[in-house]
Amino acid sequence: SAAPALGRERWRMARAASCGGEASGGDFVIPVSPQLGGFANFCGEEHLSDLRVSLPDDTSIPVHRIVLAAVSGVLRAKYCSAFADAREAEWRPRFGSAAAWRWLIRWAYGCKAPLPAGLVVEAFVLADHLQISGIVDDVLKGVASLGAKAASRCALQILDAWACPVALHALAKRCVPSVTIERTLVDRMRCASLPNLALFIKYLQVPFMSEHDRLCLLGLGLRATDGSVRYAFAECCLDAVHWEEFPTSLLEEGVCGNFGALNALLGQQLEPSENVRLRFAQALARRCRRFEDAALACPQPQSEEGVFSRMLKSGINVHVCFSSVFEGNRSYPPFAVLTPGPKWYGTDEQSWTDEPWIELSCPTLSVCPRALCVRHGAEAFNCNVCQSYVFEAAVGQGEWTELFACSEMLSVDGPMLIGVPSSEAASQFYNRFRLRMTGPDSSGRWFLCIAWMDVLGSTRRADVDGWIAEEEEAARRGKRWRKGAAGTVGSTQWL
Repeated sequence: SAAPALGRERWRMARAASCGGEASGGDFVIPVSPQLGGFANFCGEEHLSDLRVSLPDDTSIPVHRIVLAAVSGVLRAKYCSAFADAREAEWRPRFGSAAAWRWLIRWAYGCKAPLPAGLVVEAFVLADHLQISGIVDDVLKGVASLGAKAASRCALQILDAWACPVALHALAKRCVPSVTIERTLVDRMRCASLPNLALFIKYLQVPFMSEHDRLCLLGLGLRATDGSVRYAFAECCLDAVHWEEFPTSLLEEGVCGNFGALNALLGQQLEPSENVRLRFAQALARRCRRFEDAALACPQPQSEEGVFSRMLKSGINVHVCFSSVFEGNRSYPPFAVLTPGPKWYGTDEQSWTDEPWIELSCPTLSVCPRALCVRHGAEAFNCNVCQSYVFEAAVGQGEWTELFACSEMLSVDGPMLIGVPSSEAASQFYNRFRLRMTGPDSSGRWFLCIAWMDVLGSTRRADVDGWIAEEEEAARRGKRWRKGAAGTVGSTQWL
C-alpha cells in the first residue's frame, strides 16, 4: 500500500541524513554484530508495527515492541509489565540523541551497520542503560584495537556523555590515556558534567602531570566563571583520594579534618564528616599497602636519568645552551650533555671576565631542584677539572638565583649527585638552570669541561599553571576566559 511505502521512504531519508552526518565526522568505525538478522526487512516498516519511537529531532520511527524487547532487558521488563506507558502507541525516550537511537534500532533489527566514530560513547552508554550486552562487549573489543588518534576522539566523547555508568570506566581506561591536553580541551572540560569530568581526569595520562595538576583541573569543573560553586560536592570528587599519587600531605590533613588545601585546589568546600574521614583513612591504608608490596618485591635497577633527559625522551621541547662550544662537541649528537657517559665535552676556553657556563631550559615545564647531576668532561682525567662553580636557576627571562656555590673539585671517577641545600629559593620552581664556572680549573685555565649535566627534582606543567592562574584572574574580575591565552604553572611529580 501507499502508506507503508511512504513510511519506508521517510525512514530511508532520515537514515541517509543521519549516516551522512556521522560519516563526515569520523574516519573509523567500530564493528558491531547484528542481533536479529531475520527482522532486517521490517526495519522502518509501518506494516505490523505497534509503536512509534519519537526522537529529539522531531522525527519518528515505526518499530515492533517484540523486537526491542528481544534485545533489551530493560525494554522487555517495560513491555511485559503494567507501566502506565507500556501500551501507548508512541514512546519518546528522555535520553540519547536521534542519531544514536536510529543506529541502535537498525542494529536491533539485524541491519549490518558499523558503529560510526561520532557515536561510539553515546551508543555504548545507551546500550548499557538498556542492558544490551552485545553492543557493550563489541564496543570494548573495538576500542582495544584503535590507534591513539581514534582512541583520543572516543575519549573526548566521554565529556559529553549524558550519563556516566560504571561500565564507562573500562572505555575511559582504554581511550583517555591517548588524549593530548591543550587549551581547547580544558575549556571543554569546564563544561562537562562533574561525574564525566572526574572519570576523564582519573585516567588522563600526560607526561609530567601530577595529582596536584589533576586536582586543579577537577577544580576548574567545580567553579563557575564568577568564582561561585557550580555543583554540590559530589561523591566522584571524593574518589580522588584513591588516585595513585594523591598528595600525601593532603591525605594527612584530611584524616585530621583539615581540608583547607584541598578546598583551595578544587574551589569547593568539603564539609567534615565521619564518612569523609573514613575515606581519607582508607586511602592512607591503601597507600601504605602499596608501599609495603613494593618493599617486598624485587628491586628494579636504578637508571641514571635526570628531569631534562626524561623530558627529551618524552618529546618535550628542551634547550641546551653553551657560553661557547668546544670544537670536540661536534663529534657528538645534539643533547649529548644529557647522557651520563664519559666524553671530552664542554665549553671553549674563556676567562675570568667572561665566565663559561652551560644552561638547561624548558619552555613548558618548570622544576623544583633537589640535586645537580654532573660529570667531569675531559678524557685526560687529571686536566681541566672544574673546581669553582655555582649552580643557578631562573624563571623565564628573570634574574638568576644562586642555589649553591662550590669550591670542591668535580670527581674524575664518574658521575656526581650534588644535593641542593634547603632554602626558600630551593623550594621554588624554575624553568632555566645554569652551571657557571667562577674560578680557573685544575690546569689554571677557563674550560668548563662537563660530560653530563642534568637536574633531579619535581616538575610542574607550565600550561596547566597558566590556565589555573587565568581562571582565578577571570573569577576575580568576573569575566570569561580569554580564548587562546597562554599560561605558566601546575603541579608536582617526583622524577
